[in-house]
Amino acid sequence: MDFADNFKNLIETEINKARNIIDELDKIKSTDDLLKSVYQFSEEFNTHFVKYSTLLRTLEDVDKDQTIFTLKQKESGNAAFNEGFMFIEGKKKICQQYEITKAAVTKNAVNTITLSPIKIKPFKGNTLEWISFKHSFNSIIGNNDNITDDTKLLHLKANVDGEVIGIIQHYQASDFQQAFAALEDKYGGTKQIISSEISRILNLKVLQKNKEDIENFLINIKTFNYNLKKIDIDVNTWNPLFNEVLIRKMSVEMKEEFHEFCEYSSIQDATIENWQTFLQKKFDRLPTHSKSQDKKKEKKSCSICAKKHYANRCDLLKAAQSKLDFLKQRKLCIKCAAHPDHEKCNNEKKLSCRECKGAHLSILHSIN
Repeated sequence: MDFADNFKNLIETEINKARNIIDELDKIKSTDDLLKSVYQFSEEFNTHFVKYSTLLRTLEDVDKDQTIFTLKQKESGNAAFNEGFMFIEGKKKICQQYEITKAAVTKNAVNTITLSPIKIKPFKGNTLEWISFKHSFNSIIGNNDNITDDTKLLHLKANVDGEVIGIIQHYQASDFQQAFAALEDKYGGTKQIISSEISRILNLKVLQKNKEDIENFLINIKTFNYNLKKIDIDVNTWNPLFNEVLIRKMSVEMKEEFHEFCEYSSIQDATIENWQTFLQKKFDRLPTHSKSQDKKKEKKSCSICAKKHYANRCDLLKAAQSKLDFLKQRKLCIKCAAHPDHEKCNNEKKLSCRECKGAHLSILHSIN
């Protein structure tokens, strides 16, 4: 039995050596280092398996009753080698995929020299930013035929953050189209875009009369219009609701100026283009620095009470029982409520009644 015991010890030695190889391989975290050693470790592991198998067969001939090396010990040894082979194969696949990806990146780095310096703002799951991200990514990477799908997926994963990572992290190298489609379904659907663009407008802060506020307001309205046009939504069909929401987002001063703009332009139902024109003009006319802005404040415009509104909105005129008599007593023109001589007034401000387009203030419509 000494001979058999010796064989048993030799078998256990081969099992332990094989396990040590797996432990050493498991400690290697760098893929580059793994590439250098995985195949060497694989050969050593195979050598120990061959020795183990040879010794086991020899011992089985001697120890037919399996009293020295029991069935349970044999099953444990076989399991150790089977698990080891599976572990090594898994590491080899990692190395193979790494080599494929590395080769593709190297190839594309040569073919797309301008790719690396261009940075895309990472997409973090804000639906308002999806269309912009989609356009940028496809322009640089997605629509570039010189880049393989596995490399496109690498770039996609590198340019998303937050919750978005979880949506595409399980996609494999060749699944770029499916991964991008998953993001499109999540963030680019018609309902999602409409909802996010409505939120864009509802979340606007109150518009004050300064360049920064006006520019921000204008940019958001333009983006709102552009993104909805992309999905064939005509915003101008929403005019009454859209106008009401935007007006509520304006300071008292800006509301007055918008109403005056509509009055001058004979606009009854402002379109989104009218809003853009109004905001652009305000932005262009305002001075850049607040000090100069303070010096150039507009003069009070109401010729009746000298407050910052037009005569149509003057509380004194609204309260008068006879509005015509009220204007005549003060020698004010019914066209503009400013010129003292009605006959000679040429209505330089081009004001007209909103209801009938007649040459009189809108507030006088019902009595003319």
